Amino acid sequence: MKHFFILCLILSLAACGSTSGINTENAKKLNLSSYDNAVVLDFLDSTKPSESTKPSDSKAFAGKKFADLIATHINAEGVFKNVSRVPLKEKSVVISGAITKYDEGNATLRWLIGFGAGSSHFDANVKITDSVSNNELGAIVVDKHSWAGGGIMASAQTPEGFMDGAAKKIAQEVANTKKNTSGNIVTKD
Repeated sequence: MKHFFILCLILSLAACGSTSGINTENAKKLNLSSYDNAVVLDFLDSTKPSESTKPSDSKAFAGKKFADLIATHINAEGVFKNVSRVPLKEKSVVISGAITKYDEGNATLRWLIGFGAGSSHFDANVKITDSVSNNELGAIVVDKHSWAGGGIMASAQTPEGFMDGAAKKIAQEVANTKKNTSGNIVTKD
């Protein structure tokens, strides 16, 4: 019984969906070794209004908040000399994109019914580009939604929580790519 309870707890804590690794065109290896700077721009709102998505103040600032989270996590990785939220004159890797789905859902329905009722969603398309050429270097797809099983943990799964988890994964992907192509970590002054 104890093992069953632990398994149920682990499953209830997990959100469904994923944040992909960095995808590059023609499967060429992404090289970030020549970049000392990273710029994270606000994400655009590319959500489509639907009956299930109610207008909210949370949705209005989601593009800025998601970018803030990505910048914070990239900065914590310590692989760039500068991590900025505004464009820089110096050559930079630019992380931007669009939020394609933001739905807070209904926590009560997730808690009481489950099976997808009241699901919360957060989806985004992330672009990694060169600031000088504006060429796309890679992309990451975020597709997160609440666990369909319902219960208390599913009711606590929100788009804001999904944003933080996705931002951490994006920062790790960018940092790992920078480390693997430059062979070392850039130290901050």
